[in-house]
Amino acid sequence: MAPEGNSSLLGGTLKSSLVYDAGFEFDEGSSSFILRRETDLRPGLEYAFNLLKSEGIGFTQDESVRKLRLTIENQVKALVESIGAGERIKKEAVQSESYPHGFKLPLLPSQRKAVALHLGLPYSADFSVPGAGKTWIGYAVFSTLRRRKQVKKLLVVGPISSFRPWEEEHLLIFGKKANFREIKGSRAERHLAIKEGIKNEILLISYHSISNDEQKVAELLSLDDFMVILDESHNVKQPEAKRTNAVLRLAKLCKHRMILSGTPIPRSIEDIYTQFAFLDPDRDVLGQESDFIGMVDQDESLELLKQRISSFYYRIRKSEFDPKLPNVEFFKESISMGSGEVMGPGGKLVGKVAPCPNQESIYFAIEGRVYNMIQKERKRKGSVYERWEEIAQLKYWQRARLLRLLQVASNPALLMKEDLQLGVDKLDSVGLPIYQRIREYSRLNEKPVKLQRAEDLAKSYLNRDSDSKVLIWTSFVRNIFELKKGLKDYSPAIVHGDIAKDPDENVYFNRIDEVAKFKNTSKCRVLIANPASLAESVSLHKNFRGEVVCSTAIYVDRTFNGAHYMQSLDRIHRIGLKKDQKVTYHILHAAQTVDLDVDDSLTNKIQNMERFLDDDIRQFNLEVNYGDITDGISDKEDYERVVKRLEQHSREGRFD
Repeated sequence: MAPEGNSSLLGGTLKSSLVYDAGFEFDEGSSSFILRRETDLRPGLEYAFNLLKSEGIGFTQDESVRKLRLTIENQVKALVESIGAGERIKKEAVQSESYPHGFKLPLLPSQRKAVALHLGLPYSADFSVPGAGKTWIGYAVFSTLRRRKQVKKLLVVGPISSFRPWEEEHLLIFGKKANFREIKGSRAERHLAIKEGIKNEILLISYHSISNDEQKVAELLSLDDFMVILDESHNVKQPEAKRTNAVLRLAKLCKHRMILSGTPIPRSIEDIYTQFAFLDPDRDVLGQESDFIGMVDQDESLELLKQRISSFYYRIRKSEFDPKLPNVEFFKESISMGSGEVMGPGGKLVGKVAPCPNQESIYFAIEGRVYNMIQKERKRKGSVYERWEEIAQLKYWQRARLLRLLQVASNPALLMKEDLQLGVDKLDSVGLPIYQRIREYSRLNEKPVKLQRAEDLAKSYLNRDSDSKVLIWTSFVRNIFELKKGLKDYSPAIVHGDIAKDPDENVYFNRIDEVAKFKNTSKCRVLIANPASLAESVSLHKNFRGEVVCSTAIYVDRTFNGAHYMQSLDRIHRIGLKKDQKVTYHILHAAQTVDLDVDDSLTNKIQNMERFLDDDIRQFNLEVNYGDITDGISDKEDYERVVKRLEQHSREGRFD
């Protein structure tokens, strides 16, 4: 590209802008600006054109630049048409057919509207809430596109836990098994599966595998017309991650692209950028990443981003389910460690378990120790105190002090066991007189009150109805094995974080097999799991025949992790339940403990979600995930809530 007339006009700031901001090189001999092919050409050209026009400077273009500008103009035209199509489909009563090609079961009205949008666009996202039937929607889009001869095969990229749901849902929807190929196992096994995958109709690959086998997958995609779906697409939210870059490089090899996620923005709005970059490799919708981030920080620009994104995604909310999902019942019970009394709503006595005086004394001893640590820190004035407030509050406190309280309120024996999944070491005994009782707790004739109550509740449901099944949630692995022992007559299945650390290890399928055993065999009537291990792509309410098998869940304990809690609720409250189906959650609290602070915190987060229901962008961030929360306190408000309770207990003399 060469300036017309006096090239001295491009001295100083303008020349610097073209070189440093637009990425051009200046050729002194020809007085031309050259944009190298290894750079991203489009943003540089657009920047240069706009800059020169604003300064009233004419320029000449070579043939390659003219062709590129024409391509850009066509892309912009296509973008405008897609935005218009998306807006029109959303506003009008447009629906796809009830029975897409090959379907034996009909789509719900809300799903038909979603499918209509996806079929009307060159690429799209489905951000429907967990349980809305995104797998069905994906199959409907693929089936229709294949009938139209726009695609021939489907590649699903997702967590390896999503493999079986895709296979089971296909059997349910089409009434037959598909010609599936799972790409998993050793490197040699994966490469063989990819090589032979061209013979298959549907292929399943994990994010872990696609990052390691990118070149082989690229070769496969080049052999036929593939539709590619990213399931749980928030797994590529990190721009610098190996899996993200592999997926983005493969994007242009796909004949049709689609992403699915009920939680597309698990931490912040920036998380959506790379997901859309897969859909739109030319960055037409959101622009370049630096521009996008700049817009996110401005309210007016954020509104513009919402409008751009809106045409390209569909979201089914639970309020839109048709038929409506059944209402849920929550029973919160407070159990006294000292007396064993179980108090229900309104302070009504609803049951009794064996008292646990040792658990009670250990809990308040640990609370006292934590409170003393806080008081010592508070006496240190100035920058040290501020540093503790800002750093230790969310790190040391979160990973050690708070977890101690959560552990002992659940089971004091946990204090003597290292928990790698939660990132906490065994208890430090220095300065703790009650340490001997803690060390011997597992040998005492005392079962923690919440474990007792959970077993009693489970047995009451299971003995009342011989066909019923019960789901039990606990955050701690040792509790899972304690409960398994107590409920051995019901052949429990168990799922926890120690199963399947590596997504490509065969041991991973132990987790999938445990879930399948719970859903599909009559002998196994209890599933005991921690929320961190069953967060994605798992439905626990129906078996492979579509029959409802579980509608009761018991929470032995919860953490401040709002994401895990909300996701766990959705495992049994999903499409497929009849309106008169009873869905019940039992939430167990150890009386006068940190459990009550956890409950207050999670309740507040749910209320925040409801306040933002009219704002899709922010709703994504609040519906099931509340920031980058781990196992501890999510923000200062949660921290202060716990400290306030400790101060109250100190005034009451509980630590004496």
